[in-house]
Amino acid sequence: MRRPLHGEMRVAVLLAAAIGIFLTAAVTTLRSSTQPEAAAPPAAESAPIDFSHETHVTMAGLDCQLCHAYARRGPLAGMPPLSRCAGCHRFVLPESPDVARLLARFDAGEPLAWARVHDLPDHVRFTHKRHVRAGIACGACHGDVGRMQLAEQTAPLTMNWCVGCHEARQAPIDCVTCHY
Repeated sequence: MRRPLHGEMRVAVLLAAAIGIFLTAAVTTLRSSTQPEAAAPPAAESAPIDFSHETHVTMAGLDCQLCHAYARRGPLAGMPPLSRCAGCHRFVLPESPDVARLLARFDAGEPLAWARVHDLPDHVRFTHKRHVRAGIACGACHGDVGRMQLAEQTAPLTMNWCVGCHEARQAPIDCVTCHY
Protein backbone atom coordinates (compact mmCIF):
# COMPACT_ATOMS: atom_id res chain seq x y z
CA MET A 1 0.00 0.00 0.00
CA ARG A 2 1.37 3.42 -1.03
CA ARG A 3 1.63 6.15 1.50
CA PRO A 4 0.67 9.66 0.38
CA LEU A 5 3.46 12.23 0.23
CA HIS A 6 3.31 14.67 3.11
CA GLY A 7 4.83 17.98 4.03
CA GLU A 8 8.44 18.53 3.08
CA MET A 9 8.64 15.52 0.75
CA ARG A 10 5.69 16.80 -1.30
CA VAL A 11 7.31 20.25 -1.61
CA ALA A 12 10.62 18.68 -2.68
CA VAL A 13 8.94 16.59 -5.41
CA LEU A 14 6.97 19.58 -6.74
CA LEU A 15 10.08 21.76 -6.67
CA ALA A 16 12.12 19.13 -8.55
CA ALA A 17 9.36 18.82 -11.19
CA ALA A 18 9.19 22.61 -11.61
CA ILE A 19 12.97 22.86 -12.01
CA GLY A 20 12.91 20.04 -14.58
CA ILE A 21 10.20 21.76 -16.61
CA PHE A 22 12.03 25.10 -16.44
CA LEU A 23 15.36 23.59 -17.56
CA THR A 24 13.71 21.70 -20.43
CA ALA A 25 12.02 24.90 -21.63
CA ALA A 26 15.25 26.90 -21.32
CA VAL A 27 17.32 24.37 -23.28
CA THR A 28 14.64 24.09 -25.99
CA THR A 29 14.44 27.88 -26.33
CA LEU A 30 18.21 28.22 -26.45
CA ARG A 31 18.55 25.54 -29.12
CA SER A 32 15.80 27.05 -31.28
CA SER A 33 17.17 30.59 -31.01
CA THR A 34 20.74 29.80 -32.02
CA GLN A 35 21.46 29.99 -35.69
CA PRO A 36 24.56 28.87 -37.55
CA GLU A 37 26.61 31.84 -38.62
CA ALA A 38 26.93 30.82 -42.24
CA ALA A 39 24.48 28.07 -43.03
CA ALA A 40 25.04 26.44 -46.38
CA PRO A 41 22.51 27.72 -48.91
CA PRO A 42 20.04 25.19 -50.22
CA ALA A 43 21.10 23.44 -53.40
CA ALA A 44 19.54 24.89 -56.50
CA GLU A 45 16.69 22.75 -57.73
CA SER A 46 15.63 22.56 -61.31
CA ALA A 47 12.17 23.82 -62.13
CA PRO A 48 9.84 22.04 -64.56
CA ILE A 49 10.67 24.81 -67.04
CA ASP A 50 14.27 25.98 -67.47
CA PHE A 51 13.87 29.63 -66.53
CA SER A 52 16.87 31.85 -67.18
CA HIS A 53 17.06 35.03 -65.12
CA GLU A 54 20.01 36.05 -67.30
CA THR A 55 17.84 35.95 -70.44
CA HIS A 56 14.93 37.82 -68.89
CA VAL A 57 16.80 40.40 -66.76
CA THR A 58 20.00 41.12 -68.69
CA MET A 59 19.15 40.33 -72.29
CA ALA A 60 15.47 41.39 -72.31
CA GLY A 61 15.90 44.13 -69.69
CA LEU A 62 12.89 43.10 -67.62
CA ASP A 63 12.48 44.48 -64.09
CA CYS A 64 12.23 41.95 -61.23
CA GLN A 65 8.80 43.25 -60.27
CA LEU A 66 7.32 42.49 -63.66
CA CYS A 67 7.28 38.81 -62.67
CA HIS A 68 7.50 39.17 -58.88
CA ALA A 69 4.64 41.65 -58.73
CA TYR A 70 3.77 41.22 -55.06
CA ALA A 71 7.18 42.40 -53.82
CA ARG A 72 6.06 46.02 -53.62
CA ARG A 73 2.65 45.18 -52.11
CA GLY A 74 3.19 42.49 -49.51
CA PRO A 75 5.49 40.28 -47.50
CA LEU A 76 6.20 37.78 -50.30
CA ALA A 77 7.56 38.63 -53.72
CA GLY A 78 5.46 35.84 -55.18
CA MET A 79 6.19 33.55 -58.04
CA PRO A 80 4.62 34.44 -61.37
CA PRO A 81 1.54 32.52 -62.45
CA LEU A 82 1.77 30.79 -65.81
CA SER A 83 -0.74 33.29 -67.17
CA ARG A 84 1.87 36.04 -66.77
CA CYS A 85 4.46 33.98 -68.66
CA ALA A 86 1.95 33.00 -71.36
CA GLY A 87 0.87 36.61 -71.78
CA CYS A 88 4.29 37.48 -73.20
CA HIS A 89 5.37 34.17 -74.66
CA ARG A 90 2.31 33.75 -76.89
CA PHE A 91 4.09 36.38 -78.98
CA VAL A 92 7.74 36.19 -77.87
CA LEU A 93 9.62 33.02 -78.86
CA PRO A 94 6.58 30.69 -78.95
CA GLU A 95 8.63 28.24 -81.06
CA SER A 96 11.27 27.74 -78.33
CA PRO A 97 11.05 24.20 -76.84
CA ASP A 98 10.90 25.56 -73.26
CA VAL A 99 8.26 28.13 -74.18
CA ALA A 100 6.26 25.50 -76.08
CA ARG A 101 6.27 23.30 -72.92
CA LEU A 102 5.22 26.27 -70.82
CA LEU A 103 2.35 27.17 -73.16
CA ALA A 104 1.21 23.54 -73.32
CA ARG A 105 1.03 23.42 -69.51
CA PHE A 106 -0.84 26.71 -69.44
CA ASP A 107 -3.33 25.59 -72.10
CA ALA A 108 -3.89 22.32 -70.20
CA GLY A 109 -4.52 24.23 -66.96
CA GLU A 110 -1.56 22.55 -65.25
CA PRO A 111 0.07 24.61 -62.51
CA LEU A 112 3.81 25.13 -62.46
CA ALA A 113 5.62 24.45 -59.18
CA TRP A 114 8.58 26.78 -59.22
CA ALA A 115 11.65 25.61 -57.30
CA ARG A 116 12.08 27.58 -54.06
CA VAL A 117 15.54 29.11 -53.67
CA HIS A 118 15.25 31.34 -50.57
CA ASP A 119 13.57 30.11 -47.41
CA LEU A 120 13.68 31.88 -44.05
CA PRO A 121 12.84 30.22 -40.73
CA ASP A 122 9.21 30.47 -39.59
CA HIS A 123 10.12 32.76 -36.68
CA VAL A 124 11.39 35.46 -39.06
CA ARG A 125 8.83 37.93 -40.42
CA PHE A 126 10.46 39.37 -43.51
CA THR A 127 8.46 41.63 -45.79
CA HIS A 128 9.56 42.47 -49.31
CA LYS A 129 7.22 45.49 -49.39
CA ARG A 130 9.08 47.32 -46.62
CA HIS A 131 12.45 46.72 -48.31
CA VAL A 132 11.26 47.66 -51.82
CA ARG A 133 9.71 50.88 -50.51
CA ALA A 134 12.96 51.70 -48.70
CA GLY A 135 14.75 51.52 -52.05
CA ILE A 136 16.76 48.38 -51.28
CA ALA A 137 17.75 46.80 -54.59
CA CYS A 138 16.67 43.19 -55.10
CA GLY A 139 20.31 42.26 -55.66
CA ALA A 140 21.24 43.30 -52.11
CA CYS A 141 19.76 40.00 -50.90
CA HIS A 142 19.33 37.98 -54.09
CA GLY A 143 22.65 38.71 -55.78
CA ASP A 144 23.11 39.60 -59.44
CA VAL A 145 20.37 37.38 -60.85
CA GLY A 146 20.96 38.94 -64.25
CA ARG A 147 24.13 36.85 -64.44
CA MET A 148 22.47 33.64 -63.22
CA GLN A 149 21.22 31.03 -65.61
CA LEU A 150 19.48 29.32 -62.69
CA ALA A 151 18.63 31.35 -59.55
CA GLU A 152 20.73 30.48 -56.53
CA GLN A 153 21.10 31.79 -53.00
CA THR A 154 24.13 34.06 -52.79
CA ALA A 155 23.74 35.61 -49.31
CA PRO A 156 23.60 33.56 -46.11
CA LEU A 157 20.43 35.35 -44.90
CA THR A 158 21.39 34.69 -41.28
CA MET A 159 20.35 37.01 -38.48
CA ASN A 160 23.85 38.50 -38.25
CA TRP A 161 23.92 39.11 -42.00
CA CYS A 162 20.55 40.91 -41.88
CA VAL A 163 21.49 42.93 -38.78
CA GLY A 164 24.72 44.01 -40.49
CA CYS A 165 22.71 45.33 -43.42
CA HIS A 166 20.27 47.12 -41.09
CA GLU A 167 23.15 48.72 -39.17
CA ALA A 168 24.83 49.88 -42.40
CA ARG A 169 21.59 51.57 -43.49
CA GLN A 170 20.66 52.80 -39.99
CA ALA A 171 17.48 50.69 -40.14
CA PRO A 172 15.85 49.40 -36.93
CA ILE A 173 17.57 46.47 -35.26
CA ASP A 174 15.23 45.86 -32.32
CA CYS A 175 13.94 42.29 -32.13
CA VAL A 176 10.32 43.07 -33.03
CA THR A 177 11.41 44.46 -36.40
CA CYS A 178 11.72 40.89 -37.70
CA HIS A 179 10.33 38.70 -34.90
CA TYR A 180 6.68 39.52 -34.19
